[in-house]
Amino acid sequence: MNSPARISPGIAGLVGLITAGLYLSVLPRQLTGSNYGMDAGDFLSAILTAGIPHPSGYPTYLLLGRLLQQLPFGTPVFKGALLSALPMAAAAGLLAGWAVWFWGQVVSPRRAAVTGLITGLAFGTAPLVFSQAVIVEVQGLHMLFWVCLCAWLMLVLFPAARPAPGWARVALAGGVGLGLGNHLTLALMAPLLVWGFWRQRAAFRQVWLQILALALGSLVYLYLPLAARLNPPVNWGGAHTWPGLVWEVSGAPYRDLLLHLPDGLLVERLRGLLPFFLDQFGPLGLALAALGAGRFFVLDRRLAGVLFYSWAVSLAFSLAYASSDAVVYRLPACLVMAVWLGGGVMAVWAGLRRGLWGQAAALAMALSLLLRLPATFSQVDPRPFSQPAQYVESLLAQALPGALVLTESSEETFPLWYVHFGLGRRADLRVVVLPLTRYTWYQRSLIATYPDLRTPPVEPGDRADAAWGDRLPEMNPMRPTCTTRLDPGPPPQAAFECDGVPNLNMDDK
Repeated sequence: MNSPARISPGIAGLVGLITAGLYLSVLPRQLTGSNYGMDAGDFLSAILTAGIPHPSGYPTYLLLGRLLQQLPFGTPVFKGALLSALPMAAAAGLLAGWAVWFWGQVVSPRRAAVTGLITGLAFGTAPLVFSQAVIVEVQGLHMLFWVCLCAWLMLVLFPAARPAPGWARVALAGGVGLGLGNHLTLALMAPLLVWGFWRQRAAFRQVWLQILALALGSLVYLYLPLAARLNPPVNWGGAHTWPGLVWEVSGAPYRDLLLHLPDGLLVERLRGLLPFFLDQFGPLGLALAALGAGRFFVLDRRLAGVLFYSWAVSLAFSLAYASSDAVVYRLPACLVMAVWLGGGVMAVWAGLRRGLWGQAAALAMALSLLLRLPATFSQVDPRPFSQPAQYVESLLAQALPGALVLTESSEETFPLWYVHFGLGRRADLRVVVLPLTRYTWYQRSLIATYPDLRTPPVEPGDRADAAWGDRLPEMNPMRPTCTTRLDPGPPPQAAFECDGVPNLNMDDK
C-alpha cells in the first residue's frame, strides 16, 4: 500500500496542474479593471522600467516580475498575470499535498488522497482566490509564501515521527523573509513565528540559522534604494534616501486606512461575512468547514489554534482596513476554510458507520466544486473588462503632440503609466499626477523624468508647495492640456478631456 509520503507529491502536482490550467485559460492580454486589479499599471510600469511601485515597494514581486518579462511569448500584461497564476496554483497544490500528508497519519492513504484533492481544489477554485490568480497583482505570490510559512510552522511545532532535515526549516525561513518582501501583511503571523522559534530553543544553532535565513530573505528590500538611485520614471518615495525608504516600506500614505473606517462600514462588512463565505464554498462547503474546525480541535488543539489564529487575524485585518479592496486580505482565511472543509469531509467519512456515506459526502463536495466552476468563470474572468485599455488608447489618440496630461487618481494614472513609461508610447506627452505633486520626492522625480518641463522650484527638505502642481499649466503655456477624471460608476471609470473637447463615451465591454 502506498504511504502518504509517496502519494502527497502526486496529489500536490495534480491539483497544481488543474488549477494552473483553469487560471491560464482566462489570463488577460491587456489591462483590465476587474477583480480589484487597479494597481496593475503601476506594477507593470515599475517592472518594465526597473522602477518602484506604490508602498511598500514589493521588491520580491518586482524581481520575479522582471524575470518573467524575459519570456519570449505573451504581452507584458499576460506575463505579469503569470506571476499570479503560477504561484497561486502552486499554493493550492502544496496545500493539497500537506492535507494528504496530515490525514495520511490517521486514516487510509486513499481517504487522505481524496481529502487532499478536495482541500486543494476548494481553495484554488474559490471565487476570491480565482479572481486574484488571473490579474496582475501580488496576492498569488503572497499566498504561496503564506503556505511556506505554514509549512515551516508545521515542521517546527508539529514534528512528525521522522522530523524534516534542518536545511528544510532554514530554507522555509528564508522563504518567509522573501515573502515579507512581497507583502508585509505576512507579518500578521509574527506571534506564531516567535512561538516557533521558542519551541526550538533547545536547538540553539538551528534556531539562529533560521533567524539568519529569514533576515537575509528580508534584505531583498535593499533592491529599492539601488533601483531608486537610477531615477526611473516610476519612483515612489525616492527610496534612495533614508526618509524616502522608510516612507515607502512602512506604507506611510496608507496608515490612516487602518482602524479608521467610515461610520457603518464595519457593521456592513460584518453582515457580509456569511454571504461572502457562502459565495466562496457554497452551503455544503460551509457546513463541512464548520464540522472540520471542530474535528481539528479534537485531533490537536495546538494545530486548531494555529489555524484559528491564521483565519481570525486575516479576517480582522480585512474588516479593519478601510480600502475599497480590503476583501482581498481574506485570502488566508479562505485557505484555512479549505483546510477545515477537508477536515469536515474526513469527519463525515470517519463518523458514519458505513464508509459509503463518507464517500458520498466526498463525491457531493467534489461535484459541488465542479458545478460551481461555470459561475465562477463568469464572475472572475477579467478579459471582458477592458475599459482601462480603451481609456488609454482613446487618450493617446486625442492628445495633441507635447500635451501636458494632468491625472487625479490611480484609476486614471496607472494605465497611462503602463503605456507611456512601460511600453514607451507617446514619449512626447508629459504626465503629471497632481495629488503626488505635494511630495518633494515626486517633484524631483518629475524633473528628472521630464527635464524640459518648466516647474516651480523644489523646496529644500521634505517640505512641499501645495500649489506646486497647479502652477504647471501656466508655466508651460505652449503645451496643450489634457485633464483626466474618474466618472462615478458603478463601476467608476477613467475619462478625460483635452483642450475642452470631451472624449467619446466608451462602454466597459
